[in-house]
Order: sequence, then structure tokens, then C-alpha cells
Amino acid sequence: MKYEAGGREGLQEATSCKFYSKELKLAAVKDYIQQNYSQMEVLAKYEISSTSVLKRWVKKYTGHSE
Repeated sequence: MKYEAGGREGLQEATSCKFYSKELKLAAVKDYIQQNYSQMEVLAKYEISSTSVLKRWVKKYTGHSE
């Protein structure tokens, strides 16, 4: 997925943390929970760096954390 989105450069290790807005996180979680998109489709659509990032957001959302 990273290769398709960014070619060889997309496979390089990130040198800094990526910032995601609260709105983007909420939209991604809702798309995933409502089964509008698969996990991989959500990662690609919102340019999320990994499945663990999305899983962490879903856990916070379903646990009613801010």
C-alpha cells in the first residue's frame, strides 16, 4: 500500500511523527466502524501510517476517551 501511494520513497522509514487532526481521526474511525471501508482502504484514504495507529484510535473512540 505504501509503495502504491508513494513509490520507493513511500517505503522509507519516517524521520518524524505524523500529525493527524482530530477531525481526520474521527472521520477515519467512523468510516471503519460503520464498515464503509476496509481497514486497508481507510489507511489509504486518510494516509494513515499503520494499522496500529488506526486500531489505537478505534480503541479510544469505542472506550469513549477524548
